[in-house]
This record gives sequence, structure tokens and C-alpha cells, in this order.
Amino acid sequence: MFYRVDMAALAVTKEQCVQYQGLGGRGLSLRIVAEAVNPNTHPLGGENKLALATGLLAGTGAPNAGRLSVSAKSPLTGMVKESNAGGEMGTKLGRLGIRGIIVEGLPPEDTAYVIRVSANGLLIETMPELKGLTISAAVARLQGISGPAAAIGCIGPAGENKMASACIGFTGRDGSPDRQAGRGGLGAVMGSKGLKAIVVDDSGAPGVSFADEAAFRAGAQKLIRVLQARSAAGQTLAGYNGDRPDRLCSAGCMIRCPQGYPAKPDEVAAGGLKKASRRSLGTSLEIDNLDDIVLMNRLCNDYGVDTVEMGDALRVAIEAGIAQSGNSQAAIRLIHEMGKATPLGRILGAGGEAAGKVFGVKWAAAVKKTGAGDEDPAAAALINAAGLCRFAVAAVLENPDALAGIVEMCNARYGWNKTTEEYINMGN
Repeated sequence: MFYRVDMAALAVTKEQCVQYQGLGGRGLSLRIVAEAVNPNTHPLGGENKLALATGLLAGTGAPNAGRLSVSAKSPLTGMVKESNAGGEMGTKLGRLGIRGIIVEGLPPEDTAYVIRVSANGLLIETMPELKGLTISAAVARLQGISGPAAAIGCIGPAGENKMASACIGFTGRDGSPDRQAGRGGLGAVMGSKGLKAIVVDDSGAPGVSFADEAAFRAGAQKLIRVLQARSAAGQTLAGYNGDRPDRLCSAGCMIRCPQGYPAKPDEVAAGGLKKASRRSLGTSLEIDNLDDIVLMNRLCNDYGVDTVEMGDALRVAIEAGIAQSGNSQAAIRLIHEMGKATPLGRILGAGGEAAGKVFGVKWAAAVKKTGAGDEDPAAAALINAAGLCRFAVAAVLENPDALAGIVEMCNARYGWNKTTEEYINMGN
């Protein structure tokens, strides 16, 4: 089941979308956008569509299968872009029997809209009191209404101001909104549609049915055994995270990768400091103070901007003489400029390549207009289609039992008899 949300008419329709049968994750969200959006459409126009899609194993309890795929025509690259996020939303949508949400059109009023999804359906509400709030402040208010167990996807000031590097923050199992669909500026597309947040409550959800539950459990055990045998699963990464090894990205997570950093009394707790963020906000800027890097990551998460693009834009600012290499306080000041949407902040929020052109810098760390991350789409095709996290890629590459287990779970869930190659093609 899919929901189509027309923000122009503030109307919702329920669709089966049989043409997308057999697709999941990135393959599904990208197909929706690629087929429905004219290549000449402006990324912030009403014809662009924001597609959220679950993986094939969403809501089944399969290990590490709670990812959510988000796609749209990107305001950063001008091309169709997918961004992938952890958290609880993918799992909860799966339990509700929802495979995707397609948002289109531009709103009739300049206010903050919220989509609420539950076992009773999908509703659009106006919540003007959320307008202008940071992600953590908006999520706190929404949790006060819906409860801490609700899954929330939210944009911050960067998304509301339609900055090309804006992200969407999703809540994890602990309720913290530090799982980002970060790449491609999809937060700006969400902001263009007046959509501040999506709230999913799976209370009373029917759950997931299986064509062959016993076969599904057998396939799941194959993947579980491989993940448990790897030192990264529940051991190395959990120990590395140290202070909160119980932090889970979503239900069924065996990796426990999210880090948690304690906050000062007047700050929001920081999490999700990934290696790409450490590179872009630390190494690239020659900043070696971990406390300051964590603060910069926290600010990016709260304002709702991609840490990779922000780091690349800050590097450009250094090359342009606006800041100094190794000066974390100058970098923090510039992030606040972006959050306040000052003229300088808007330039930085447009991404590294755009900032480079404005400042006349000869180079910027960008490929096809976007900052270089650490994705590996080729290796992750099947993983992404199933909705599993990228930490399962290494297990699949190293042990054929893991790959077989994923294929068996998908076939047993839907009653299919597809081959591994078919699933990989679906993921691509």
C-alpha cells in the first residue's frame, strides 16, 4: 500500500501501485521519482516528488532491516538522488503495511504542515508553532503530543529555507533525531512542500504476514549467525561507542553503531558522528578537538544540514580567506550563520561547489556537484532493496550464507522464488 499526498490540495489518496511490485528501498524510491518527474522540473517546484520507501523486509523483525529510502530530484545536483536513513520509521511503516509515501505539489499557505501516519490512515495537520524550530526542538514538541515511541522525520531551518544541502533528521530507537537522510538536499524538497515533519505511530498495527514463516526464520538465522561471528557485530562497535552500547538504530539492530555523546546542560545530546562527518568537519578543516567536532556535528544535525556538504563548504571558506584552517571557533560561527540563513550562511548552505563558485575558489571537493561521501552503491544493491543497513554488506561479501539468508527471507516473506541476481537487479 502507498499513500499519495497532494500538498496543493491537502488531499490524501491510497494506492496499490502494482507497477512497483517486487521493488524495495532505493530501487523503489528512485523508480517512483524517475518515472513520475520530468527531467526539466525544478527541484523545488510542485511537480517534483518526495518519495519515501521501505525495504522488502521492513517490519518483519529481520536483523538490521529498518532502513528508509528517500528520493527526489535534487536541488544540489539537478539529478534524481536517493538518501538512506536509519531509525524507526522504516520498521513502523512496514508494520502498518505501508510500502511508500509520495509527496507532491506546493502548499496553499506559508505554514508548517505535519503528516501523521497511524493504523487509522494518514492525515495532514497544520502546526505553525513548529515553523523556524530546530530539529531537536520540533521533535521534542511532537513527542510531547505523540509520545516518545513515535517515529519522526523532521527538517530544520536549513530545509525550511530550501538550502541545497538540507537534510532530513529521523528519530532512532532512543528518540533522538540523529539519523539523517543527509545527501542531495532532500530536506529542501521537503521544505518546499511546506512539510516540517512526518510522524508515524504503529500502535495497533496489523504487523507483517509471511508466505512461509518457518522458511523466513531459517533464513534470518543464517544472517544472524554470520553477523554474530563478525567482530563488528555487537562487539567492536558496541565497545567503541562505550558510554551507551545499548543505543540501537532500530528494532532488530545487531551492530549498535550509533555513538552517543553527553551534552552540556544547555545543549542537545549529539549522536551519529560517522566517519564521513569526522573527515569533513575534522580532518578536512585541520580541526583536532573532538569536543568541537562533536559540537559542529550537533549543530549540523539540529539546523538540518548535511555534514559532508557543510564541511566542504567550510573548506571552501578557508580557501577564500573567510576562516582559518584549524580554527574550530570560526567554523562553528559559520555554521551558525547558515542556521540563521544570513546571506553568507545561505551561500555555505548551498554546498561546497556552489560556495566555491561564489567565492571564486579554484577547487572544491565535489563529484557531480555533491561532496564525496563513503557510499558503495554497487556492493549494497541487494542490501538496500531489502532495507538492511550497510554494515551487512561486508558479511554478504565474505560469507555466502548471509546472502542466501537474505534471499530466503525475501522469498519466504512474499511467496516468491526469485534468484539472487534478480534481487540485485531490483536493487539497482
